[in-house]
Amino acid sequence: MRCFDELIKVDPAFPPVYNAKGMIFDKLEDYEHSYSEFSRAIELDRNNSVFYHNRGCCLKNMERYD
Repeated sequence: MRCFDELIKVDPAFPPVYNAKGMIFDKLEDYEHSYSEFSRAIELDRNNSVFYHNRGCCLKNMERYD
């Protein structure tokens, strides 16, 4: 995780880093942080369907269907 945080310091506008952090949090079942990271990736790149898919899977894991 520290590597990703270092990358964010270098380029805070690089969406794949946030997506990768979201994937790690998802594997740790820390869905609130996962959701936040996926959302940040989407803010930076609204055209990347993978980010939306990952956030949708996170919502499913959180059992948020609204």
